[in-house]
Amino acid sequence: MMTSDSRRKKIVAECRKQRFRKTFDQLKEEYDGGVTYDGANLPASKRPPRKFCSACGHSAHYNCIRCGTGYCSMECRDRHNATRCMKHTA
Repeated sequence: MMTSDSRRKKIVAECRKQRFRKTFDQLKEEYDGGVTYDGANLPASKRPPRKFCSACGHSAHYNCIRCGTGYCSMECRDRHNATRCMKHTA
């Protein structure tokens, strides 16, 4: 059972959420033209790019001999060879 004090805190919190909520148009007006995600210029990473399994998406520790695509296990290798290997193209 809620006490009157905790119930009041909950009601006040809900009122503040509604009172200070901004619409998308208001947020667009406040935007000052700073750096966007696409416009950010960052230096190249010092780490090598990560490789993912083409069959399941986990970390790839092995590469296909024919096409160079990564896979993580023998099961994923077999699935890759049967359906995804680019050996017939290129």
